[in-house]
Amino acid sequence: MQIWNPRANELFLKALLVDNAQMRGRFLDAECAENIQLRKQVESLLEASELAGDFLEEPAAPTFVPKILHQHSASQFTDPGIESGTVVAGRYRLVDEIGGGGMGSVWAALQLEPIKRKVAVKLIKPGLDSKGLLARFEAERQALALMDHPNIAKVLDGGVTSSGRPFLVMELVLGKSITQYCDEHNLPPRERLALLIPVCEAVQHAHQKGIIHRDLKPTNVLVTEQEGKPVPKVIDFGVAKAVGQDLTESTLVTGLGTVIGTLEYMSPEQANLDSLDIDSRADIYSLGVLIYELLTGTTPLTRQRIKKTTLLDNLRLIREEDPPRPSLRLMEPGESSPAKLDYRLVAAAKWSRELHGELDSIVMKALEKDRTRRYASANCLARDLERYLNDEPVEACPPSRAYRFRKMARRHKALLSAVAAICLLLIAGITVSTILAFRASRANERAREMAKAEAGQRERAEAKGREVSAVLHFLENNVLAAGRPVADNGLGNEVTLRRAIDSAVPEIGVAFKDQPLIEASVRTVIGMSYRRLGEPALAIPQLKRACSLYTDVLGAESEKALFATKTLGEAYQESGSWNQAQELYEDVLQRMREHLGPHHRDTLWSMNNLAGIYSLRGQHKEAIALHIETQLLMKEHLGEFDLTTIGQRHNLGLVYQAARQMDLAMPILEETARSTQEQFPKHPNVLFFKDNLASAYEDAGRLERAVALREELLPLETDQLGVSHPLRLRGMRRLMETYQRTKQLDKAVEVGEKLYTAYRTKFSFESAEVRWCVGFLVECNIASGHRDRAIGVLERFYDGLIILGSTGKLDLNDLAASIVRQLVNLCEDCGRTNEAAKWRRELELRKKTMP
Repeated sequence: MQIWNPRANELFLKALLVDNAQMRGRFLDAECAENIQLRKQVESLLEASELAGDFLEEPAAPTFVPKILHQHSASQFTDPGIESGTVVAGRYRLVDEIGGGGMGSVWAALQLEPIKRKVAVKLIKPGLDSKGLLARFEAERQALALMDHPNIAKVLDGGVTSSGRPFLVMELVLGKSITQYCDEHNLPPRERLALLIPVCEAVQHAHQKGIIHRDLKPTNVLVTEQEGKPVPKVIDFGVAKAVGQDLTESTLVTGLGTVIGTLEYMSPEQANLDSLDIDSRADIYSLGVLIYELLTGTTPLTRQRIKKTTLLDNLRLIREEDPPRPSLRLMEPGESSPAKLDYRLVAAAKWSRELHGELDSIVMKALEKDRTRRYASANCLARDLERYLNDEPVEACPPSRAYRFRKMARRHKALLSAVAAICLLLIAGITVSTILAFRASRANERAREMAKAEAGQRERAEAKGREVSAVLHFLENNVLAAGRPVADNGLGNEVTLRRAIDSAVPEIGVAFKDQPLIEASVRTVIGMSYRRLGEPALAIPQLKRACSLYTDVLGAESEKALFATKTLGEAYQESGSWNQAQELYEDVLQRMREHLGPHHRDTLWSMNNLAGIYSLRGQHKEAIALHIETQLLMKEHLGEFDLTTIGQRHNLGLVYQAARQMDLAMPILEETARSTQEQFPKHPNVLFFKDNLASAYEDAGRLERAVALREELLPLETDQLGVSHPLRLRGMRRLMETYQRTKQLDKAVEVGEKLYTAYRTKFSFESAEVRWCVGFLVECNIASGHRDRAIGVLERFYDGLIILGSTGKLDLNDLAASIVRQLVNLCEDCGRTNEAAKWRRELELRKKTMP
């Protein structure tokens, strides 16, 4: 008898994919080398494959079969002529069909010879007996026959029926699924875990034989009772690898026709449809899901969620989304506390306390997305469960801070894309600050002994390490932590960067109480982030504090203090405080020229900033002269195609536009928008420069170009900046105005309604922005002949004013009276006399309450 060799089976499956005989020979030459015995085993399996015939080939693409197909094809589980009493292979009489699915049927049968006993016979469905599957079936049958474990349903026999259908004969297990058994017997957590230990040992035994189950789930772990004690049995072990598994609505099939798992229990690596790299750790993950379900009543990816989500999204969730810890899931409403489990409902709080800590760690270790961080084997998982039950220290422990940081970052990629810049800037800030501090003290140390100097350097290196650790801790626990579920003290998975930063700001002073340079770096980057989010007013206090800290520790002329001061000036300018901005620009430019040099990047950009303030104040001649000087210096010292140089040249174009010199402005604005798109396609300046170019088209009367560009920009700005970002709001307003100028009034109203919603989110109800938008909508609706819609806009706004007034938040009598007058006039114009009379009475009441 040929001994089962997992390596031979692996090479056989790969060789099946090589159709050309010569290429297949070269493949075996390379893989088997001088191992003649291995070569013979593989060639023997290939010969069996050739002899199997040329049946229907495997599907060419991944297949997902809905449950409803099986509901309508239950009669097709068996062949015509296969019924109770049929004798298979001359020695197995079928008695009762006890299971079935898309791949075939399972029968309770009576073995007639050489001994009489009850067995289970699994018959493979016709049409699935292709050449490759038959060969794999035979190879796997040999492996299954080698397994001998009390908790594995033993495969007793196998072969092919007279009609050519593969069949397996297995030990008959008449039991209940492990979850059903535990729930019906109200087993507490510790007894459930004890029942799982022999399951893990059974899986380990199979792995040692080179067999991976790949579809471990409750219905494949049945519990029977022997001498009054529960005994779990793993069934269908390896069948999934040999010939597939029942295709339900949540069973996935690869292009080779091999079932790789059920969605609720599938490992992340199995959820990669293009991956054949599945090893025994996939079963470790499925065991983790099984433990999770036994302890919480639901799977990490709940069945309810699977039904509401597309297949590809479910696969993505399996690969990327970490479930809540069992102790937290147990306390959630819904599937985690099914009504039928009254015992668990009553004991939920107690169970949650018991699960918290070590059990949470054991389960989450088994459920690691990164399989290298799971238990190394099923046996390791079993031993850790035993240690828990024996009150010994477990192997599983909470992951390190750095690992938690990486995991949280992967869960919140959108948040990370912004926070990554924060982290890099902070670490860079720590490095520069450490270097500056080192340089300042180095001169005093030169006269000291070498040993003392080296000790000081080591101490500084250690301090730097502590500072980096402190920053990572802050980002993890005060910024990224905002993305945790609400139940885990976070703000939810959909948290925005703005909310994450808002939640972190109050903790900065506490987190870096004795680390002023780190606090300054954090506040500088937080301030810059607020600016990028269009919130310069929120940036100002952070940047002022950073300037003060840098000045106290490093001096007012240090590079960090000068940079923070320049950035503070930019925040003042963006918030409309031009006087403060100009004062800072003039002061910092002089100091940068003295201490950083006239050609330093920050010095040159400060020249750009000062020119911008001159332009805002209408001093276009001075602004243009300073911009031209700056442009020449940047080209010489930074290069013509440096991002800073391109940005400064764009600003020169804006000054020409402000000075109404459009013949000079347009070529510069078009060229800089184009070159930025080509060289830096993902940089935020792409949107800013195109928005400015659209405004220039509008000013130049090139309205068709302006409309086309703004229509292109609007979805990009919404996606990349968010609905309330100032750039998006300004772009919408300009698009509305251009639609109005080109008589596209319906489009103007459509965009205006979106802008009204955005304004209501960002500004107070009585703000100038909201009032302008209401007036614009009324004007456009009247111009387009929709006076009824104009009345609706005013009524909506008036109702909001009344609600505000009723709260006592604001005296809105004057504004409300103005709205009512417009409603009276519009109703009269439309012939709606009754409504006009109602609004006239309302106006009289308003006048009586006005001072």
